[in-house]
Amino acid sequence: MNSVVTFFAAPLIHILDWHDVTGDIRTDGDKIYFFYSPSDGTPVVADYRRISYNFVFLVALILAVPDVRPKLRFKILLIALAILFPLQVLRVAVFILNHYSQHIRVGEETLYPWLYRKFLFYSYRSQLLLDGYLTPIVIWGSLLFYYKWSRDYLKKFKQA
Repeated sequence: MNSVVTFFAAPLIHILDWHDVTGDIRTDGDKIYFFYSPSDGTPVVADYRRISYNFVFLVALILAVPDVRPKLRFKILLIALAILFPLQVLRVAVFILNHYSQHIRVGEETLYPWLYRKFLFYSYRSQLLLDGYLTPIVIWGSLLFYYKWSRDYLKKFKQA
């Protein structure tokens, strides 16, 4: 999973990085290594286990709901993962760009404007807070409401 997310995040980082400081982006197990210049040559490491735990939470929520046909459960699972995957790619890209904006300096000044640095910082922090718990619950709840609970309610309402 790490390699797939990094494969899609790398072009996005190159597009969003207008200073073109991104060098190589590699994966090794649960780690994402990205090289940039100017730096001392050591890569920055992102631990993907902390990034991907919302996949596990979302799958567990979907599998734990009783009275759902296996075919519908599989359909909801595929749609949920299709919604969550681009959010994972965006999360990796924002993590790397936030690191650039906070740490790359030319002399005493950073390469990125103050407002851009703040935007990336708060985007990353909000993704850490919301993406871990709230995003899987919203995806799970909305898909189950649409495909299961609302239809069950409408059936009961029509019978009455």
